[in-house]
Amino acid sequence: MTSNSRIPIAKPWLGEEEAAAARRAILSGWVTQGPEVAAFEQEFAAAVGAPRACAVSSRKRSTELSDLTSISELYPNYEATIWQGLFGPAGLPQDIIDKLRKEVSAILESKEFADKLANTGSGEPYITSLDEFKARIHQDFERYGPIVKSAGVQVH
Repeated sequence: MTSNSRIPIAKPWLGEEEAAAARRAILSGWVTQGPEVAAFEQEFAAAVGAPRACAVSSRKRSTELSDLTSISELYPNYEATIWQGLFGPAGLPQDIIDKLRKEVSAILESKEFADKLANTGSGEPYITSLDEFKARIHQDFERYGPIVKSAGVQVH
C-alpha cells in the first residue's frame, strides 16, 4: 500500500429480508445487542458448525458471560477491548478537569449505569485514573500504531 492508500468502503447491499431485519432492530431500540442478536448468533453458529461461542476478547471474563473463558487465559497478554474516553481541549483548566472527572466517575460507578451497559452488551464501565488512561492510550498506540502506519491509513 502506498501512503495515499485508503481503506475502501463499499456501499452495503441489503435485500428486502436484511432491510426488514435492520428496521426491526432499529425500531426496537436494540441496535448493537438485543433479541435480533441471539437469532443471528444461532444462525451463524449453525452455518459454521459451531455449537456456541468459545471465548470473549477482553483481558478478563465478562460478568454477563462468565461461563466463557477470556482469550487471554489461552494466550497470555491477548486483548482486543474497545474503550471510550472523554477528551477536552489542550489547556483545559485543572479545576474543570477535576469537576468533569468527579461527575463522570459518579455516573460510571453507579449500578444503574452499569446495568444499562450490561443490558446492551457493552460490557462493564472502564474507570481509571488519569495516569492509567494515559498509559492505556500509549499502550494502544504502541500496539496498533505500526499496523495503521504500515497500512498507509490516513485520517482526513
